Parts: sequence; structure tokens; C-alpha cells
Amino acid sequence: MKSSVKIIAILTLLGVATGFYFLNSTGKQVIDRYIIGVVIPPPATPIEPEKIIYVLADGTGSTKSPHNIPQVTIDWIEKVLDTMYVTSGGKFYISHVDNDSRNNEVLYISVPSQVLVPLKPERENGEISFEYSKRLRDWENSLDAVKKDSDKTAIQFKKAKVAFLADCSELLNNKVYVKSKNNLSTDIIGILNAAFITLQNNQNNEGKKYVVGFSDFIQAAPNINIKLNSSFEGVQIIAVNPVQNSSKKMVTDKLIQLEHPNRVIETIFTPIK
Repeated sequence: MKSSVKIIAILTLLGVATGFYFLNSTGKQVIDRYIIGVVIPPPATPIEPEKIIYVLADGTGSTKSPHNIPQVTIDWIEKVLDTMYVTSGGKFYISHVDNDSRNNEVLYISVPSQVLVPLKPERENGEISFEYSKRLRDWENSLDAVKKDSDKTAIQFKKAKVAFLADCSELLNNKVYVKSKNNLSTDIIGILNAAFITLQNNQNNEGKKYVVGFSDFIQAAPNINIKLNSSFEGVQIIAVNPVQNSSKKMVTDKLIQLEHPNRVIETIFTPIK
């Protein structure tokens, strides 16, 4: 009789423990860590999505007065590229607005994500000495290879960036921010449609896509009769304009206006902690 009672009590306790383990996540963690000895890994660090940025530089007459739109500068482009490199990696395009923007030159650079040297692993609660020593050896053995990859990526990015910034300088100084018969009117719709096509053709569905226009977004090209492509789902349009809500003549109201170029960087990229 006493043996039967003991068996029933044991089975009951096992049933309670099993339910506590499988139905309660906290209970499972406690049993894993302190009874079974399983090491619980820390929560995964969220991965910053790749950024795909298409910049529009507008040097036509309407941007100078009355809105005084900020100009795209080489320093700003470099800051965006460097921020992209240390956070997410991605793609960066730049083109410009003029009398007929439908087939304007586009510059492009692919920005790698920085290869980070992993931090020295810390010993977890409940982790036996042998397991921690093995993890430590694996970390030490991987350092040389990771450092080589990191140095190689950094060198390649720096080289590509120098060449790209030189091309950007030539574009901005010779085609955009100059007095020219090609800059007398503003075809913002033509360049927006071109940007949407480029971004829609990008195969990375997980990347965050942006059109950043240093422009007043007002169509003023009498000889261009086209409509804005309305199918730009998944693309965030940003207008760099110091005068918020400056005009109701913008070709779209599906955008956000930021008063300073640096606010674009703050908006697009998650701050590094």
C-alpha cells in the first residue's frame, strides 16, 4: 500500500514538473540552467536592415528662391556612406533634376557592412569550465581570419568611396549647381519615376528603401507632360526643405519634410549604442 502511494506521488510530481517545464517558459529556463546545466544563450542582437538610398540633387531655379533648398555636399554624402558602412551596409544612388530628368545620369556605389571583430566571450552561469575553455579557444582561433576580413573590407570600401566621391563632385559641380540652359525648369516627376523603377527592381525585399530629394518637389517643366508613378509602395520619400509645408504644389504629399541634411541621417539610421 505504501509503495503504491509513493509511486502515485512520484508520478504526480513528475507530471507537475513536466507541465512546469513545457508550459512555462520561465520554469523551463530555471530547470535548464540550474538543474540540467544547459547554457541559455543571450537574446540575439537585432540586425540593422540594409539601406537603399536614392538621392536627388536639384539645382534648378525654383530651389534657390523662395525656398533656398540645401545643396547636396560631398561631406554629407561621405557621412551617409560611412554611417551605412558601420551600421547596415547597402546601396547608394545619386542623380539630379533638370529640364528633362527622365534619363539623367545615375551614380551608384555598393556599401559593405563593416566586419566586426567579435568580443571575447564571457562565461555563462551554469557553464562548466571545459565548455567555456572550448568557446574561448574557438574565439581566439577565429580572430586572425576575422581581422583579415575586416581589414580587407575596410580597404576596399575606402578605395571605392574615394572614386565615387570624385564622380559625385564632378556631377554636382558641372551639371547640378551651375548656371545652365538645362537647369532653367524643373522636371521632378521624371527623376522620381526613374528612382522608383530603380528601387523596385532591387531584389532585396528586406532592405529599407528611401528617396531623398534636396528639392522643393514642385514640377515646373512646361514641355514635359508626364504623371507621377503612384506605385512606390515600400519607398519612403524624404524632402530636405528648411521651410516645413512650404507649398501645396508638391507633386506628392506622401513624404516627410526634414529641415536639415543631418536630420536625414538621424531619421534613416538607428543610432549606434
